[in-house]
Amino acid sequence: MNYDYALLPRAVADAILAYGGSWGHLNTRFDPGEGLIVVTGYSKGQSSGRSTVQVPWLDDHYSKPVSVSPFSGYWYRADPELHVLGYQAHRRASAVTLDFFRANVKGFRSPHQTLATFVITVCEVEGQPDFAGWGVTVDGAARFSLDVVDDDPDLFLPLGEAWPREKLASPLVTVIGVGSIGSAACEALSGYAIRNLALVDPDRLKEHNFARHRANPRDIGRYKVNAVANALQERDKRLKVERYPLDVVHDADTMRPLFRRSSSILVCSDGVESRRVANHLACRAGTRVVFACVLEDGAFGEVLQVRPGVTACLFCSREQLVEKGAMDPEPSLDAGYTTGQRHLPMTAVGGDLDFVGKFAARVAVSGILESLGYLKEKLPGDQAVIGLRPPLEKAEAPFDVEHTLMVSWNSLGRPSPDCPSCGGES
Repeated sequence: MNYDYALLPRAVADAILAYGGSWGHLNTRFDPGEGLIVVTGYSKGQSSGRSTVQVPWLDDHYSKPVSVSPFSGYWYRADPELHVLGYQAHRRASAVTLDFFRANVKGFRSPHQTLATFVITVCEVEGQPDFAGWGVTVDGAARFSLDVVDDDPDLFLPLGEAWPREKLASPLVTVIGVGSIGSAACEALSGYAIRNLALVDPDRLKEHNFARHRANPRDIGRYKVNAVANALQERDKRLKVERYPLDVVHDADTMRPLFRRSSSILVCSDGVESRRVANHLACRAGTRVVFACVLEDGAFGEVLQVRPGVTACLFCSREQLVEKGAMDPEPSLDAGYTTGQRHLPMTAVGGDLDFVGKFAARVAVSGILESLGYLKEKLPGDQAVIGLRPPLEKAEAPFDVEHTLMVSWNSLGRPSPDCPSCGGES
């Protein structure tokens, strides 16, 4: 067998450590295309029976269809010197002699005469158990990579203190619209270690969606909130997702308490009505809200952050733009990505929508971190205009970006005291 990497379930590793004996057999799956061995069970010494260990992740692993080969390898307790010299030999693409290997393990069994025998050794290094994988032949023993896989791993544990994952595990982020931009935003939010999401979208996945959507075509016909939630939870088992196949406009009564519970709201819907209703509900709930969209036939993206009591709301900020002579981009959002205006179809493509969604997710995360005291997360403005491709016509500021991937940060005005959303009474 040609293998160079092995996975050992933590439950099997712990069972071997708890057993007082010095050797036993291993049951494995082997994928020759990947050069991968997956340990599925073990035996104790001469016992002919397999010791049963529950390993839930083995049922989800891609190797599940591979048949299990019983007693296809060995495990031994070993001296620490074997692991040290084996590692040094591995770095030189070399091996230790069979005699040296035999002298440093307990219960040695002769390897296959022509094929490499898969072996795991375990010893204590500085008081901690250390496992190593080996290919053992009559000519020697070559160490290779082996990882012990936890049964219920925390996906973000390897980040350590480099990222405030524990602070981000509790806040609830509500995403309105989980289409092309929204599905990418959800994926990014999960990647930032957000562990509580609420997804709101009444639509189902249709065939034309998959040119831009992050979901798998196997989910065609499903509610988007369910398809996206399942995909995210496949990757992060600890992610909690509330699913609302509802319309933010028609189901506003359900949205009000949800918005009040949320630490941040990310609006990725592409309709004027849903954006304005979400704007009003978020402002009245006092919850920071981020709007993400692609404008001007895919020429640029916009991510706009409304901070209730600090900035103007979406509606007022648009009015202020018009007063300054700039365009109001909101009406064009009802055109949709696939049709656009009659004389000019929209050209927004999946990669650009994905980029805007991920950018918006980072804005939402920065807002949460800033509210938690991470002051360096404060953004340089509340409106980011992102160049996606050169525009057909020059636009007025703040939509005057002319170069691809140019980002222009701008400030929003103050709340209007006469506005029922950002300044007046509800």
